[in-house]
Amino acid sequence: MNPFWLDRALGDPATGDGPGTFRSAVELDERDEFPAQAASQLDALGVPRHYVPSALGGELGSFDGLASVLRAVARRDVTLAVGHGKTILGSQPAFLSGDSEMKRDVARRVLAGEPIALALTERGNGSDLLSSVVHAHGVSPRRLHGEKWLINNATRGSAMCVFARTRAEGGPRGFSLLFADKAEMPGAYATLPKIRTHGIRGADISGIRFEEAPCSAAPICGEGAGLAVVLKMFIVTRLLIPNVAVGALDSALRIVLEFARARALYGASVLRIPHARDLLADAIASHLATEAAVLAGARMLNVAPGHATFWSSVLKYHAPARAEHALRDLALVFGARHYLREGDASGMFQKILRDVAILGVFDGNMLVNLSNIAMHASALERGDLAPPDAAFRLFEPSPELDPAKLAIVAARVAGAESLAVRARERLAGRTHDDVLRPMLDRLAAQSASVRREMARATPSAPSAMTSNVVRLASRYADLAAAALAAGVFVHAGDDAVVAGAGDWLVLTLARTLDFDLPLPLADDCRERLLAYAFAAIDAHTPLSILLDRGTSKERHESS
Repeated sequence: MNPFWLDRALGDPATGDGPGTFRSAVELDERDEFPAQAASQLDALGVPRHYVPSALGGELGSFDGLASVLRAVARRDVTLAVGHGKTILGSQPAFLSGDSEMKRDVARRVLAGEPIALALTERGNGSDLLSSVVHAHGVSPRRLHGEKWLINNATRGSAMCVFARTRAEGGPRGFSLLFADKAEMPGAYATLPKIRTHGIRGADISGIRFEEAPCSAAPICGEGAGLAVVLKMFIVTRLLIPNVAVGALDSALRIVLEFARARALYGASVLRIPHARDLLADAIASHLATEAAVLAGARMLNVAPGHATFWSSVLKYHAPARAEHALRDLALVFGARHYLREGDASGMFQKILRDVAILGVFDGNMLVNLSNIAMHASALERGDLAPPDAAFRLFEPSPELDPAKLAIVAARVAGAESLAVRARERLAGRTHDDVLRPMLDRLAAQSASVRREMARATPSAPSAMTSNVVRLASRYADLAAAALAAGVFVHAGDDAVVAGAGDWLVLTLARTLDFDLPLPLADDCRERLLAYAFAAIDAHTPLSILLDRGTSKERHESS
């Protein structure tokens, strides 16, 4: 399927007044109002079908296809992507670990457009899930009691998966995940007032209080499996959320590039200011490299699920962090306008700036993901087998996800150095191979050095993480994401746009590795990236590595 089918169907978000446009998104955000019309439009276009595995009647096969759907929605509004896409989070436990009857029931609900929520966190416990106090007792039906807080779609959702204590003593086997249908518990629950947030102001972030609420469904994967099911689910969702950051940055780039082209300053266009040009071109490179990495990461779920737990934390940390960094650079070019809630693109840039800041918190915050990276240090040492090449061949057919192969903790993971070495072996004859070869050598060497240091310093328990280990894990995540992007580059066909030219990879590796590029080469790469970006803007197509270089015609025609 064409990865841009939804972009085409929704149209240009910078124009018009209808749902899914910048104007509508900002106006609703100002009122803290959920984009209900835009969500209904997504339902009408069949987006929920992409949340449901094809074996259950949906269209979810390869996860890079779902990743592209999320990016298209996030290009219009992060609030919409988070609010509508929350159903993925609420339904994945059933699809990954539920019995056949539950899978069919949840699939039917999602295909009908019902929002499904996940009731996981509580006011006093946050990420410490084993301190949760909401409990379930009795049998057929069980009774839920207690309060879940900061729950996305707690009010809008027709049903939700609830993480509840089912053994008084708690512990890793003391919690279960229950699929709770609101229709089954009239008068036994109350939704809490919507929480006022800094970003995604229109999202239904609230809570729910259960008062001996009946829940007849059996616990997902059996009683006591709640923590294991949640951790397995996070492997999937952490590989999807980075695509929301990529989609948002696409729109921010477009807004600032159009401003820079039109804005005269000191008697010339902003684009004539060398520092501004460098910031813009480097932000484009960062965006394209991150897109490449997160698409490869999504494919890991299909072709290398045993590796996915590590890569999910790498990309869940890296992509939002890189987007925030690029947005700060873009704000420098945009000047005072980056702070305005009106004007250029209806004031959308400031909304994107606020919205993206929350993405690093969802499904495990920055420290949780860096801890998971560090705790895999020994597995990385044993990981001399790289993922199959299919992980990097974007949008080629791939097997459906086998949930049984998802490992919460991987015994062996191919890390950044393995991918860098394999990418270098495939460079011959590719654009920029002369400069990329020493850069990939440095990437492999730095990755191995950081991995060894991280393995020596990582404590046995996440609660004992030191600042030094956090720093090392952060550095390794950036190196690993660059290695993923390099893998996409070397597996791309010669006619793949920027993937074929490789300018984005040269600039990204130079930044990541602190590699001194010859100035003429850096300037040429930046010039070509800017020319590519403006061609995409003028053609009303996304800024993506999946475009044809000469014509900006989408690759991968609809099947």
